[in-house]
Amino acid sequence: DSIDSSQKRRDTMRKNYMSLYQVDIDDYSNFDLVMDTSTLSSAEVFDRVSTFIDARNSWMCQVLTNM
Repeated sequence: DSIDSSQKRRDTMRKNYMSLYQVDIDDYSNFDLVMDTSTLSSAEVFDRVSTFIDARNSWMCQVLTNM
């Protein structure tokens, strides 16, 4: 019952995003970072997100420097 409710909520959210923003939330190419946090501690999530941001910022600085 709760699984059905969750699925219906997700379907509604997906339709709303598509209608409002023309974004398919199930298409991971729309996102810069996708992470399954179900087995990670908050510290692990923070570390991984921070590492991603640092790498992205470093890459962006290199791109801007080479323009």
